[in-house]
Amino acid sequence: MTLSEIYTRQPVLENELVRLRPIVAGDAAALLPCYSDPHAVPFFNADNCNGDDFHYTTLARMEQAITFWQESYQTRQFVRWTVEDQALGEVIGTVEMFHSGGEEFGGPWGILRIDLQSRYETRAFLYAVVALCLRHFYDDFEVERILLKAVPRATERRAALEAAGFTPLSAGPHGYPHYYERKR
Repeated sequence: MTLSEIYTRQPVLENELVRLRPIVAGDAAALLPCYSDPHAVPFFNADNCNGDDFHYTTLARMEQAITFWQESYQTRQFVRWTVEDQALGEVIGTVEMFHSGGEEFGGPWGILRIDLQSRYETRAFLYAVVALCLRHFYDDFEVERILLKAVPRATERRAALEAAGFTPLSAGPHGYPHYYERKR
């Protein structure tokens, strides 16, 4: 798949632990426990998101977010998937990826965002999500580097990233702190 194709037919991706599928309006109620989880929200990447902190406490606000994410897909800004726990068949969060381009990090790069309920913020589960994304996203988004934010208190996330071959950056996009990168 290529960057132009990812915006015409969003694939379903899966491994033994996780399934990523296109987000739909009907996911709002199932995603609300993730985005209203006060223990999960501090791990979400809200950099350059116009003040949105991704802490949604009402179904109406969750529905608005999904509408925005779908519109952003249609206008080729980013792709967001719903994340499902394969064992339980439950919606547990989202994954977003976009091609940011430029030479700022030595070639085309993209930002990966992973938003999960706090009970899934474990090294093993995060590693499974990251590994699935890495298997597809370099080619799908035509990038040489994938960047992902992990704040200092996200110890499980940082351990998963390091196990997947990510290294810390001194500064991320636009000078934002706490980014990790992995080269192709």
